[in-house]
Amino acid sequence: MYMWNIYTLIFLAECLDIVLYWAMLMHGPSFGIGPGLATAIFGVIMIALCVQNVYILHDVIHGATFPPYEWQSYITHPFADFWSLPWMDIIMEHNRH
Repeated sequence: MYMWNIYTLIFLAECLDIVLYWAMLMHGPSFGIGPGLATAIFGVIMIALCVQNVYILHDVIHGATFPPYEWQSYITHPFADFWSLPWMDIIMEHNRH
């Protein structure tokens, strides 16, 4: 359950990074933050979070296969496509190796 809590924290941080990006684009010019700097800040944070997302997801797949709360199975790949990949599809594909 501990890994799922960390995974949920990373998901929330990714969502907050998007809100931060919007805030920097809307209100950044009054603080001297242009669109290029806002994009760079967003990119660095999101890249770090996405790398951690992959590592924690892999640990979750091997350690705690089923999430403690049903809604957590919907946050696994929220930014991968227009719809999130189902958790069971990820488990089945990963267990093939």
